Amino acid sequence: MAWENILFDAIIYFFLIAVGAGILELGDRVRKGRRFLFLPLIFVLMFSWLVVFYGSFIEPRMIVEKNYDLALAGGGEQEIKVVVLGDFHLGPYNDEYLIKNVVSRVNKVKPDLILLVGDYISYDTDAVAGFAPFFDLWMPPLGIYAVTGNHDYEGNIDEIISAFEVYNINFLRNEGVAVKMGEEEIFIAGVDDYWYGDMDVTNALIRALPGQKVIFLAHNPDVMNYVPETLRFDLMVSGHAHGGQIRLPFIGSVVQPPTDLPRNVARGLFEWGGRNLFITPGLGEVGPRARLFNPPEISVLNITF
Repeated sequence: MAWENILFDAIIYFFLIAVGAGILELGDRVRKGRRFLFLPLIFVLMFSWLVVFYGSFIEPRMIVEKNYDLALAGGGEQEIKVVVLGDFHLGPYNDEYLIKNVVSRVNKVKPDLILLVGDYISYDTDAVAGFAPFFDLWMPPLGIYAVTGNHDYEGNIDEIISAFEVYNINFLRNEGVAVKMGEEEIFIAGVDDYWYGDMDVTNALIRALPGQKVIFLAHNPDVMNYVPETLRFDLMVSGHAHGGQIRLPFIGSVVQPPTDLPRNVARGLFEWGGRNLFITPGLGEVGPRARLFNPPEISVLNITF
């Protein structure tokens, strides 16, 4: 909610101002001859100040493009380039500036398929107006498909979906569609949000035909644990976890992401329960305006099938 953003911003700004003032005061004491007593403390405080400033105001704007290679079981030599985008969280911290950058980068990739995995806004339906640059988004030959996220239900979900349909984006709410890729067919399925939507995994996947490769979209990766073994898919694509949002080298996510999966299953490609799972780190933030060792990502899946 909005008060959370205000609270986190107040904490960040207070820290930067207070620590900055402390560094200046200690610097003055060093100049008066207490060098060996205060220099180590100044170093620690300066390092802390720089980490907080970088994680709050610099890295969240450093959009990266990362490629992942995946060969589906039983596949041949057919290749497909899929861009995965998620967790935009337009609102307090992100606006049309983010979308313009994403559109510019995706247009250079020229993917065969674009998948959007939810959380387009933070809380306010009006923020969806920031997606206006999507009019200039590369229209891939296999189309653009999307699912809802939990934050989208903080606003008016029907208005959000209607707004995206203007950009020729197809929402999959407990349904699937077959698309032709050369001599192969891909079945793209998606479910409504796990937390607040009316999720029906069976209805989404049951119409996949034998021989079709199945890509399954679900905002929350916890959905993986609710797919019956009788229903098949070749790859599940999710977001929601933000890659942990704040990470440290050799440790990974500092806190447990909002999923039931282990803390280290927060971003990237995994084999989970004998099935392929991909979790994009996403593009936005919730809670604190911070990302650390986890920049906003345009995920590019190079899939052989």
